[in-house]
Amino acid sequence: MKKTLFTILCVCLLLGCVACTKTENTIMTYKGAKAPESLYSYWMSTYKSVFLDSFNDGIDSDEFWDMLISDDMTYEEYIVDWINTEMKYRTVALKLFDEYGLELTDSTIERIDADISEKLEYAESREELNTRLAKFNMNIDMLREVYIANEKYESVREYLYGQGGEEAPTDKERAEYFADNYYCLKYITIYSGVILKTDESGAYVYDEDGQIELIKLDDEQKALKKKIIDSIIAGVEAGGDFDEYMSEYSEVDYSEYPNGFFVSENDSSRLGGDIINAAKEINFGEIKVLSDENITYIVKKLDLPEYTSLTSSDKTQLEDMDDYIIREKFAARFGEYAADVVVNEELTKRYNIREISENSYF
Repeated sequence: MKKTLFTILCVCLLLGCVACTKTENTIMTYKGAKAPESLYSYWMSTYKSVFLDSFNDGIDSDEFWDMLISDDMTYEEYIVDWINTEMKYRTVALKLFDEYGLELTDSTIERIDADISEKLEYAESREELNTRLAKFNMNIDMLREVYIANEKYESVREYLYGQGGEEAPTDKERAEYFADNYYCLKYITIYSGVILKTDESGAYVYDEDGQIELIKLDDEQKALKKKIIDSIIAGVEAGGDFDEYMSEYSEVDYSEYPNGFFVSENDSSRLGGDIINAAKEINFGEIKVLSDENITYIVKKLDLPEYTSLTSSDKTQLEDMDDYIIREKFAARFGEYAADVVVNEELTKRYNIREISENSYF
């Protein structure tokens, strides 16, 4: 996730000074480990940018923050709660980093310092860089400490969940997660409302946004596509071989996936909620037709194979599954630790997600 920070609070920067000093406030504490206020402001501003990009096309508006994400929670409440939880995890990680006897490598510190040096060079002076950081309630030294805290967090995650880590996913956990969270689907894709534009050589033509250009079908062409779709549905429902119809009629070649596609709710943003909902709702062997103004999908749900039976080609579809497993294990473990994090609510209440600046650069 992505961008910058927030309102100008407690700015100690004096224009014209070469450096700025400020006593850091502690915003969260876990068993003696202290998370500075600057870490909180950094991540609130950064995550504000990420969430706006993800959920509202980067637009910062009161309408978005007031919008309900569920029956009783607005986007503002959801995102602020998410940020507070994440900050508790990061505070816990500061303690675990010391408990596990971890150390940052010299190359990591050098990379941090090189990054800050590059930002200094771009800003052309410490004064200018400190001025830019001031709106995030930070200065250069604080930024460096934030970067170090972030690296400690990543070191703890790698120590626990990386290759050879004590909490790294096992084959047994992968098999269980696959069985509990995935569905197996096959698709027949018909461009029922458009044609994909190609040039004289048959290559797709892309617009300036990097999307394939579309040519709208006329009513006669649409009627012909509907006739094809209806015949496929009738044939499959009468017991016809879905693979044969897919091979003959699908306008997207799925021959590289003879065993189907393995999808989970984690894929909603990539595949769309309609396909995931279809996977959840229909029974094995049934089909469902999903259409919009451009495309029609004829989706069939298959029995999910055993994880141990998957080919290496099948498993290429599951490259993110370890991340999903780690995310669940991490939340369970750190959620217990987070209950003991002490929060300085007087400080957190000073930060307003609507007012804070977005951080996409630092």
